[in-house]
Amino acid sequence: MTDLLDLLRGNRLLRGCPEDVLGQIAPLVSRLAVPDRAVIFRVGEPGDAMFLVLAGSVRLSRRDAQKGEETVALVPAGEFFGDMALLDEEPHVVQATAAGETLLGRVDRPGVEEMLRLAPHVVPLNFVRTVHARIKESHRHFTEEILRGERLYHVGTMAGAIIHDFKNPLTAIRCACDLLEARDHDETHRRVAEIIKGSVERMLGMTQELLDYTLGGNSPLKFEPISVDGIVAGLDEQCLGDLPRRGIAVERQIDYHGKVRVDVLRFERALLNIIKNAREAMTPGGGRLRLTVSRQEDWVTFEIEDTGRGMSPEVAAMIFEPFFTHGKPEGTGLGMPMARSVVDAHRGTIRVESQPGQGTRFEVRVPVDGPGEGHKPGH
Repeated sequence: MTDLLDLLRGNRLLRGCPEDVLGQIAPLVSRLAVPDRAVIFRVGEPGDAMFLVLAGSVRLSRRDAQKGEETVALVPAGEFFGDMALLDEEPHVVQATAAGETLLGRVDRPGVEEMLRLAPHVVPLNFVRTVHARIKESHRHFTEEILRGERLYHVGTMAGAIIHDFKNPLTAIRCACDLLEARDHDETHRRVAEIIKGSVERMLGMTQELLDYTLGGNSPLKFEPISVDGIVAGLDEQCLGDLPRRGIAVERQIDYHGKVRVDVLRFERALLNIIKNAREAMTPGGGRLRLTVSRQEDWVTFEIEDTGRGMSPEVAAMIFEPFFTHGKPEGTGLGMPMARSVVDAHRGTIRVESQPGQGTRFEVRVPVDGPGEGHKPGH
């Protein structure tokens, strides 16, 4: 009971409660240990209890048709949630998921009513203060959403200008490579010409993808079957092969060598964005990057794990938000949102696990046969 009293004493809802009152409130609170990533409640489920976060943290999220699963808030230890649905007697409008090992205190409706009776001058005031703070935060978030939309529009306009200006010289480079391949029979020269042409195609694709993302994703993906080995070879050529020079050892565990149906250029870029983040997290000290590919029934899973700086739960919860950067003064904050956009368009999933000082692991799962033709990348 003493441990529970210490935890309750530090909760925002009960701050300032006399010790004897806390002793009467404690039996109303049921302790609930929740493992990492376990769902506490889902959208539409009845709001029949309030939850006090005694240890760990909880991610509140909602499903957006364009953005996929979007984080609404991260509730840290010492805060509470689930109160509005309980008081309104309405179903939950967000999903609550444990962000790491979490200890909750669950209080049902009769318990909340008794809590209000026992501490009528403390609990209601703390509740009002918290709701006021949430309203201010919601207003700030809404304002940022508007500004972010404007920034995306301007970035899209800029990307359109870049694509227009790039196309002529890049087309000239591609034509020169075709001419070199046709007239020069030296195998090395032909290979160099192929590399240049591939790089040109990727440059055009990257700028077009940025334009699609910022203007709403109007370009359908081009799905084709490719072997996992082909994808890994592309990653080697564009990024992985350079990591040892930077002091980063690369480990591979490829348990599935068959084919998967993806938009090759965009899917590779999504994985490259993750690898780039991993590389930056291990710079300048170096480290180890592990790439694992496996198949479970109709899904292919790509896991990218690094031994870098890692992220706090608060940072990990925001990493897929546009323009969010952490520890990267030169970052645009679009790499990971674009990666999620591509994975969502493949009807796949992308997850991140990270702890400060213990590295980060990304898991990308896509259907083996693809989602079918005509899908467009959302954001």
